[in-house]
Amino acid sequence: MSMSNAKVPTSRRGLTGDLLQTLSDTLLRCGPFYSAHALNAVFIDRRLYPWRYRVPDADTPQSRVQALIAYLHDQTTVDGDNALALFVQVLRDQTDVGDACYRELDQLAIALSGGSATSLTPSGAMPPSTVTAGDPYTPYETAMRVLLSRLGKTHPRYNEALIYQQRLDENLKGTRLYGDTETRRAERAEILARLNALSMATLDTLFSELGNASIPSVAPSAPPGSITVIGDGNVVGNNNQVSINKPATANPPPATPSGLPDRAQALRLLTLLTQHFSLDELNTLCFAVGVNFDELPGAGLTGKARELLSYCERHACMPALINAGQTLRPELDWS
Repeated sequence: MSMSNAKVPTSRRGLTGDLLQTLSDTLLRCGPFYSAHALNAVFIDRRLYPWRYRVPDADTPQSRVQALIAYLHDQTTVDGDNALALFVQVLRDQTDVGDACYRELDQLAIALSGGSATSLTPSGAMPPSTVTAGDPYTPYETAMRVLLSRLGKTHPRYNEALIYQQRLDENLKGTRLYGDTETRRAERAEILARLNALSMATLDTLFSELGNASIPSVAPSAPPGSITVIGDGNVVGNNNQVSINKPATANPPPATPSGLPDRAQALRLLTLLTQHFSLDELNTLCFAVGVNFDELPGAGLTGKARELLSYCERHACMPALINAGQTLRPELDWS
């Protein structure tokens, strides 16, 4: 099916006329261009963060497609990745592999990225030749794409998986740029544990086994009889019992914050959190902004939500909290 009635420029820098026409037709048919809100929701993905506040709008779906292409086609990340190629990759990863649009978006992603965009097979598994490609962290990204593809955008826990994808992307990017550390390994272990639990609950298989990814164990194995202390004082060993006093700095700051600069906004956000989120989902939001849910003061949904907002206000992580909220509940007004 072709949307030939949609006018497109005959060329743009780096795009031939045929590729541009195919891109325009596919995005119009397979992308969320029938509302500005749906289009903005795509940019919640971490790969598109640099452009999330400048998404162009227009009066019709066709003109939105053209405005987006015009805006992104010559934009790049600091690593040199093309923004338009990333947008197509995000759309592809949010599309069920059984949908005809998946293959079309996959082919466009490869074409726009010069053949470097990773492609999944229709079954959701990586071709055997590409599973071991890249670096030791590539299997995490492989499994993440498979998880999102198998869940599908309509699954009630799909947006939760997006939260974990964002934290995983941040962790892997930092690891690749600056090297692995105990802190990053501990964070990656927590992300993997959450993803394994999500994958088992929804797909009846471990995240670490999706797509033949063969994700290695994050923590090194300890010799028999040894005790390993991880992160904030969790103990792993062979039936050993040990008492460890965590440093006072591991806990969040006192529960009573100074006055918030915008009380109306704080109250509105508190209403959103208490009326539209469960305690489990609030736990996910805490994870998204790097807050230990169990150590957060307050009791019950309202108490935890109030203290989370206070913490984020004191530590300048409110934008991250709002972004995470938008990911889990894109239908709500977070402005």
